[in-house]
Amino acid sequence: MKAIHNKTLEPLRVPLGGEKVLHLGPGQRGHIADDALQSRGVRRLIDSGVISVEGEEGRPGEFAEGQGLPREFAHGHVHGNKVFPSGNRGG
Repeated sequence: MKAIHNKTLEPLRVPLGGEKVLHLGPGQRGHIADDALQSRGVRRLIDSGVISVEGEEGRPGEFAEGQGLPREFAHGHVHGNKVFPSGNRGG
């Protein structure tokens, strides 16, 4: 398995062959099989510099944060820290 890194600030769809697709968010990393590196779609993304191959799975420091890319945070309802009595469920 190889680790790949999305170097852009946009989400990517990495075609792995066999109708499989890896979705990578901005600045995210993921693992792909060694034979998937030989597919035409992955080769095109590597050659254009959109993704980079970082090494084999299990190497120390493989996912070290070397670049200051922004993190994506989940949006939605934030739960408070209130503890309600057993009969009152906050409704």
